[in-house]
Amino acid sequence: MNDMKTCFHGGASFDAIGSDFDRLESKSKVIRADVIDAWYDPAPNVVEALEKNLKWLLRNSAPTNSEGLIKTISKVRGIPPENLLVGGGSSDLMFAFFLHYPFDSVTILDPMYGEYAHIFEKVLKKIPQRVLQRPKDCFKISTDDILQGSAGSDMIVIVNPNSPTGQYLTKDEVQKLLLALPKKTTLVIDETYIDFVGKDQSVEGLVPEHKNLVIIKSMSKVYALSGARVGYLAAHSDIIEQIRGHIPPWSVGLIGQVAGVEALKNEEYYEKRIAETHQLRENFATQLKEIPGITVYPSCTNFILLDISNTGKNSKQIYEELIKQNIYVRDVTSMGVQFDHNFIRIAVKDGQSNDKICSALKNILKRTYEKSDTF
Repeated sequence: MNDMKTCFHGGASFDAIGSDFDRLESKSKVIRADVIDAWYDPAPNVVEALEKNLKWLLRNSAPTNSEGLIKTISKVRGIPPENLLVGGGSSDLMFAFFLHYPFDSVTILDPMYGEYAHIFEKVLKKIPQRVLQRPKDCFKISTDDILQGSAGSDMIVIVNPNSPTGQYLTKDEVQKLLLALPKKTTLVIDETYIDFVGKDQSVEGLVPEHKNLVIIKSMSKVYALSGARVGYLAAHSDIIEQIRGHIPPWSVGLIGQVAGVEALKNEEYYEKRIAETHQLRENFATQLKEIPGITVYPSCTNFILLDISNTGKNSKQIYEELIKQNIYVRDVTSMGVQFDHNFIRIAVKDGQSNDKICSALKNILKRTYEKSDTF
């Protein structure tokens, strides 16, 4: 059951696998499309390094402040080390930053990744202003709307590309937004999915020049390291020094540090997987569009947003019927005030799994239409 003290993130598929991991052998029978984990394995050199040294990695403490991981991120991403912090995934860094960075008011996108609204509303007791992205516009993000909707805010937080919509602002648009903002307004951008549109679209390299720009990034999705919990925050050195004391020692375990370093050494592997993901997504979207009543929104990422309001079923009903077939998708109602049980998000998986999801949806909705035809 979801506790109001925590944010719901999906992951209900562990009900089938076992939250105490007693049924791990059943994992291949479950399609976990409710969480946006990679459909592919980590790079071969990552797996090799972990397998070769697993016993040693398990029994030894990690470097206290992840110095080697920071050095590697700095080299690969072109960000000075003094502009970087690492943590146990992006959520770890979000709590460290927002709970210890002074601001009075904040603006967020709606819909958007739910952890941000949770931190502001449930933890900090700050009610955010919301800039709505509309279904009729395919949830496109508008910089003009952000500027107008954030008037008076000390902080703006966006996810780019956005989850669950798969829409994004280009680097040029983000730079224009940054330049148009008052210097006292901090712009926080979650770039977890930016590699799906290209590393050249990231603005993380601008942080040394801008005291009001903060980038939060998870290495879970693109690098297939969700289980290792690795993320980083890039910001002006003044901000880094302000937050550094709130990052605990060993915030990234030894397995996570080694996995992160090795993954960053093999960008070519991940670029190929990203290209495959784009092809899988387009094939998946084409199949989904053939299902009566479903509206498929365009995406640039490894997930797809669907409007199911014309299918005769709501998102809760579809979610529950798919679970009976060991297929888990995300009811995104909690991620936006506009959704109202009419939208689901599905992570892009391998081709066979995507086919099974489409087939299951077709059968569920076919039965719905057959019942409605009998009246």
